[in-house]
Amino acid sequence: TGRDTSAKHIGVSAQKLQSALSNAGITDSGMVTENENTLSVNYTDISLLLLKRVQEQQKTINEQQQKIDNLEARLERLEALLNADS
Repeated sequence: TGRDTSAKHIGVSAQKLQSALSNAGITDSGMVTENENTLSVNYTDISLLLLKRVQEQQKTINEQQQKIDNLEARLERLEALLNADS
């Protein structure tokens, strides 16, 4: 009684999360706990892990963009040299 069944909630399957963490080599993280044969998800710890992973991805993206920028600059210099010889 009193429970709003029309509200939409977003969540993850504890079993799928446990499997995904295991596949990623993350064990005993505390993100999935078992209590009386029921798995539950610790969303605070997941949020921290996801934030860390997003930060790592952004660092990789920034490094790759710098490499692209450097390669484009080199290509422009090479094209300018080739066009100067024509």
